[in-house]
Amino acid sequence: MTDRPANDVDLESPWRRLSAGMLLVEPVREVIRFIPMLLVLLVAGATGDGGPPWGLLGTGLVVALGIIRYLTTRYRITPAVVEIRRGLLQRRHLTVPRDRIRTIDVSAHPLQRLLRLVRVDIGTGSSQPHAASVRLDGLPAVSVPGLRAELLHRTTGASRPARPAVAAPDGAAEVELTRLRPGWIALAPATLSGVVTGAVLIGFGFRLLYRARLDPAELGPVREALGFLQGHSVWLDVGLAAATILILVALLSVAGYVISYWGFRLVRHTGGTLQVSRGLLTTRSTSVAERRLRGVQRREPLVLRWARGARLHAVATGLRRTGGEGGEGGGSSLLMPPAPVADVLGVESTVLGDERPTNAPLAEHGPAARRRRYTRALAGAAGFAAVLAALTWWTGLPAPLYPIWVAIALIGALLLAADRYRNLGHALVDRHLVVRLGSLHRRRTVLAIDGVIGVTIRQSPFQRRAGLMTVIATTAAGSQHYDIPDLPRTVAIDLTRALVPASRPLIRRRSPYPTS
Repeated sequence: MTDRPANDVDLESPWRRLSAGMLLVEPVREVIRFIPMLLVLLVAGATGDGGPPWGLLGTGLVVALGIIRYLTTRYRITPAVVEIRRGLLQRRHLTVPRDRIRTIDVSAHPLQRLLRLVRVDIGTGSSQPHAASVRLDGLPAVSVPGLRAELLHRTTGASRPARPAVAAPDGAAEVELTRLRPGWIALAPATLSGVVTGAVLIGFGFRLLYRARLDPAELGPVREALGFLQGHSVWLDVGLAAATILILVALLSVAGYVISYWGFRLVRHTGGTLQVSRGLLTTRSTSVAERRLRGVQRREPLVLRWARGARLHAVATGLRRTGGEGGEGGGSSLLMPPAPVADVLGVESTVLGDERPTNAPLAEHGPAARRRRYTRALAGAAGFAAVLAALTWWTGLPAPLYPIWVAIALIGALLLAADRYRNLGHALVDRHLVVRLGSLHRRRTVLAIDGVIGVTIRQSPFQRRAGLMTVIATTAAGSQHYDIPDLPRTVAIDLTRALVPASRPLIRRRSPYPTS
């Protein structure tokens, strides 16, 4: 980003305001943001005798802040840049080159939907903290298709020629790849999102009760439930409690799924973009230029995998990295919500334009990689047994239960090791690198070799003794690096040679992988 105009032609483009509906949205947003402070002012005004109406004054000041935010915001789109100017006391002038734009992320909360307004986030692929401020909050919803076409499809004033459009059925401007099916909602409990939601609600509820100095056992429904449980056996109480928790988690998971993914659609525009739309209360639409797409990643958490479901995410430049990887560079990478594997595989093949990387068999990493997984799993089980033994000795836990817990830990470690090795594999198919790894959270990544900008070979002392290496493919997209762990040394060298052709003169051995 820069704060200089691109050229003299840019200066002729007019500055525009956001929609006048933001005169309502901005004050409401500011009032919600300052609710704690306003409550304090209201209490202060109520306890005073004939003093100033602090609550009314504070509310007026907050509303004025919202109006000032609207009045001081301007933007314009020129053939070369997008400019945003905001602020009264501290002026900010952001300039984004058009050729740096990677994604258009459109969202609208309920109030904005009522006023037919949207918020547009322009993703530039930048890792700088201020990248998240490239935002036009308060555009008319009807202007979004034209804005998306102008910035991503390069239909007007593009800095480079647009790619030829692909003909759509019946001359349509977009082709629908998939949409939400009611049967997908049945997979919601397998996402376990209700566990997190339930924990947050329970914590918030207990905090309110603590602040109000109320004993939960004194509440009518809780008191009746405790009285009912006291008249039955312990095992029946445990069973009823477990069933109640499972039902609650399932209901919360379904509710969260519907709120997040209702109205989900994935379409391909003839201008060369993929667009994902979803949301019940707050709608969201993310557009990704296909020329920025470097691959896809299929994510299969353990419980979702048991239910024969999966998610699909894009590996592209300019997207917000998810799954704990941080970043605010653009829109969400989601291409498919939790859905049956068959549907996910079909969309994956369609997005890639080839089903071979999706269905390709993967090469195993050999006996040494298998031994490494069993060794690490058994070491973890041994550590658990040692900690449990110390707790049994120090705290007087029931000694007869110790062998049972150790046996459970040992069996779990063996099953985990077997599953981790079974899920480990890689392949090179049609100029794509395919990598699969993980057990509790299995991931299968398809990465275009053209998107690999470098390769790192890492070898720990334990790997060196076992003759293994980890190959790390570096790319500007997605999480920016993808690991292929515990490869035999010769296989790692051959794979490096295939991914980085410039390394061929450094390696004499003939590679079995295709390099063209």
